[in-house]
Amino acid sequence: MQDIDFKKIKLIILDIDNTLTNSKLEISEYAKKIIKEIVDMGIKVVLCSGRTTEYTVEKSKLCNASSLVISDNGTIIYDYKEEKVYKANYFSNDILEKIIAVCQENNVDYVFNAINGRYRHKDNKHNEYIKNINLIESLEDIPEKITQIVINSKRKSSLKKCYELIKSINDIKITNTNLYSKKERGYYFCDINIKGVSKGVAINYLMNIFNIKENEIICFGDSMNDYTMFEATKYFIAMKNADEKLKEKAYMITEYDHDNDGVAKCLSKHILNK
Repeated sequence: MQDIDFKKIKLIILDIDNTLTNSKLEISEYAKKIIKEIVDMGIKVVLCSGRTTEYTVEKSKLCNASSLVISDNGTIIYDYKEEKVYKANYFSNDILEKIIAVCQENNVDYVFNAINGRYRHKDNKHNEYIKNINLIESLEDIPEKITQIVINSKRKSSLKKCYELIKSINDIKITNTNLYSKKERGYYFCDINIKGVSKGVAINYLMNIFNIKENEIICFGDSMNDYTMFEATKYFIAMKNADEKLKEKAYMITEYDHDNDGVAKCLSKHILNK
């Protein structure tokens, strides 16, 4: 778009899966090179994901992005170099117990995310898609506060039932799910967060911290859980492979998809003028 002054951009927000990464969840060497050049210019490149803090930090380090990350669908804003939590929202034990009861009744897995790890009950074996999890017997075994909950199952009907029951619990919301997506992955999931949490809220918080104006930020995303980024910013760029509803709302669409370095090529063209 002609009225974006890319010379004014101070902050770039990147979703990870199917945006920065390709279909194999890989980041290309080309993308790493472009991001490093942009960071070296003094522009902050912040990864923003529905995934855990550990995962987001890992990808941030891998692609040479800034040390600041947004994880768990906006629940956490964390600087891994300073080991500083700028913002966090945690679940109460009361809410955790309610979700556990719903999941156990319907034989659905529940995984608790925290800043330093992930936790699941030792008897949850319905779905093996999640590995490297700390096994627990009760909430008392978890040494840190919970930032996000992921429920998952290979049985769509079971997860749908949990979805409806969890929606009625106060103070929480389902921020992302593939229950109604056309993209089948062999399992179904729901991300659960504290009400009021979103990627967009986290981005607004960052803009206030660093005194960044609306016309000094661009965001990239591909799915509807990125929609709040569009609401929070003026210049939201949807991937060529993005959800069609998201592309309808976007200010701009990348020329290439995630399997062809859509983000990196867009940044190279508009930020680096290559």
